[in-house]
Amino acid sequence: MVTLELIRMVVYLLSTPITPQEVRYRPLNNGDGEKDVECQEKLLEETEEEAENEKEEGIEEVTKMLGHWKYSNAASYALLVFVVYIVSFPLPLSAGCEPLYPSTDIDRCRNEMKSFDEHLKSEKPDYAFIFTRYISIGQPFPKNVTSFDKDPTYQIMKNQTFKYLSNIKYKLFILDAIPRTIAAAINKFGAFMKNGTDPVVLDKMFVDFTEYEMARKRHAQLAKDCGERCVLVDYVPEFYNNATKTFRYFDEKGFSYHTAISHMSPHGLEHVRHVWTDICKKL
Repeated sequence: MVTLELIRMVVYLLSTPITPQEVRYRPLNNGDGEKDVECQEKLLEETEEEAENEKEEGIEEVTKMLGHWKYSNAASYALLVFVVYIVSFPLPLSAGCEPLYPSTDIDRCRNEMKSFDEHLKSEKPDYAFIFTRYISIGQPFPKNVTSFDKDPTYQIMKNQTFKYLSNIKYKLFILDAIPRTIAAAINKFGAFMKNGTDPVVLDKMFVDFTEYEMARKRHAQLAKDCGERCVLVDYVPEFYNNATKTFRYFDEKGFSYHTAISHMSPHGLEHVRHVWTDICKKL
């Protein structure tokens, strides 16, 4: 049954002009020095100019679309049916859900963990691999908690891991956490490199270290409690520059190893290919 609130939402979408929100970039973990400031100013200027152009184009396009929708009963009905369909019959989706912890404690991710359990029970693989971004497992200890045996996040991770292992014949490989990139920087590396910007300055400006260390600590404890059946796969040696003591997510020409939504780019996948081929050779 279509609720009154849903109908109101559709009517609102069909009758209200939409203005795209501007996305502002705020650099994290900045280094000191004039080069840092210069890079920030250049990036902000370019980002604001692009945002303004995209805003004008977006408003024009959306206004044109709404002009058709407002006067088309057929289009209104089609949109209504589409909204009702996706609300009533959602597709299975694990995006944004960690397999070892229900990310942000939402029901959808709890259901996905059950789904992972069921898949492993039906498949009973020799080996399993977990590739995931840290979302909740990087959060600090709760108040008054100082050890993993009292940490509710870790205890859920541990219990879930042993559930998975009960249906895995040999080993579970878990990709360990590395710092994130800042999305606004992804398409800027090449231009800065071309202008002669010191790569170390970019390393300090465009890497977000938020919560990644805690995610690694929980993974390390998990590997310890799990024993030989759990293997951590570490990308740090592939991206950490020992000479500069910085993480670097682009090559010498400025080509990024990540996409703008923190996924590995094809270039990045090629960069870490040997990590996985080495593992496969030993299986």
